Amino acid sequence: MIVSMKNWKRINTLIGFSIKSRQVLFGSDTVLSGKNNSVIGAILVDKNLSENAQKKLNKWLETRKCRLWILSNWEDLTAIKTGVKVISILKGTLCDAIIKTFLEEEYPGSENDK
Repeated sequence: MIVSMKNWKRINTLIGFSIKSRQVLFGSDTVLSGKNNSVIGAILVDKNLSENAQKKLNKWLETRKCRLWILSNWEDLTAIKTGVKVISILKGTLCDAIIKTFLEEEYPGSENDK
């Protein structure tokens, strides 16, 4: 699902805190490598990621309980260095806050689960 973030400032702040607390893995190869697979809670992807990398991520996600968002305005995330197209957020309170923010944007005005 491609998401356009309306509340990008909050997402950017949460991602920045996640990076500072070392709760982020950068790059699709890191996600697919096998390390930390059980602790990944959410994956954020640039819409310009190659089709091959998207197929690999989708295949990887088939066997895991992890949320994936493809972002249309990736360049607004100033906390992420240029050139990075995939980040994964490790499970924890920051990940839960990011998921909650995305769910609120997907389903405004409804009660959302974590």
